[in-house]
Amino acid sequence: MNPTPQIIVLDAGGQYCHLEARKVRDLGVYAEVRESETAAAELSGAKGLIVSGGPSSVYDAGSPTVDPAIFSSGQAVLGICYGQQVMAHLLGGKVHKGVKGEYGLATLELEETADPMFAGLGGRQQIWMSHRDVVETVPPGFQVAGHTDTCAVAAMASSARKLYGVQFHPEVVHTARGREYLSNFVFRVCGCRKDWD
Repeated sequence: MNPTPQIIVLDAGGQYCHLEARKVRDLGVYAEVRESETAAAELSGAKGLIVSGGPSSVYDAGSPTVDPAIFSSGQAVLGICYGQQVMAHLLGGKVHKGVKGEYGLATLELEETADPMFAGLGGRQQIWMSHRDVVETVPPGFQVAGHTDTCAVAAMASSARKLYGVQFHPEVVHTARGREYLSNFVFRVCGCRKDWD
């Protein structure tokens, strides 16, 4: 019998969705994947939610979305790539519809901060980008936590609400410190305990 998942990954159609869940399990915490539009009430047993990446634009008809109630549930939420864009879009930020996109290695400049999500991770580092649209303006109550030369909002945070977004993919090996981002979210932000081997 599997334990109740402490982390639930909401699948917004991204190629790395199941990898995100596996990387959380690799940290010793049980995680499961659910459909992105799963009702917030059905997710209430989890300590944290990850909204996956995906190839869609928030402006496309029928593009994946999430129940907006997850952002006021008190649970921690991490939006990755498209997940960050959905979060920004639903909470009153502005997403810029990209034409060309950015695919491959980039250099992130992350602010030095005591925020548990980014603790110990400040400075320049290699990340992996795979996106078309970008967050242009963060929602009210959010701060920009990191940027690249071509992406003004590569990371954003609303610490008091435990809501975070990253435009890059921490779950892939090309992001040099990706495991640390996921570990910070799972343990420092969500307060998960190890329950999986």
